[in-house]
Amino acid sequence: MRLDPGLLLTALAGVPPTAWSQPSSYTETGVHHGYRRVVLVSACRRQEHAELFDFVWDVLDPVRDAWLSWIDPGGFIIPHRDPGPWLQRWQVPIAAAGQWRSPDDTFTPRPGVAFPVEHWLPHAVVNRGDTPRIHIVADRDVRLNVPPQPFETCPVPADMADLIERSSR
Repeated sequence: MRLDPGLLLTALAGVPPTAWSQPSSYTETGVHHGYRRVVLVSACRRQEHAELFDFVWDVLDPVRDAWLSWIDPGGFIIPHRDPGPWLQRWQVPIAAAGQWRSPDDTFTPRPGVAFPVEHWLPHAVVNRGDTPRIHIVADRDVRLNVPPQPFETCPVPADMADLIERSSR
């Protein structure tokens, strides 16, 4: 699934800086650092700024929940499994930076090239770049037949230790 990177950037430009949450701190969350978000769809109801991304919702319909996900340069999300029950999840990169990591793959997303997320399996994000990583994360209103499990963090790989150390200063 591909979306126009230019349209995505134009839509993103319509979201004011004040709409974003404050950046997270690993020392407070124990899971992520430099993470911010803007909720766009919640329980199938569009929130403020969602209309900017109508062309995305047209492709992903039906969307139950969606948000903009921002990870600062030097930010990360440690390996974890999201809690179930699970819905079909997609990520749409707008400003691609850093790496996506899952048990089967590590890759650098490309702007506009959406990818499915198996969020019932361990996954992580690392942004060692100089620019923020900004994606739309969308849960389609399509339930998956995967037995529900609770949220769980996984061992942090050695190549993320320096990021965790820096986030603690």
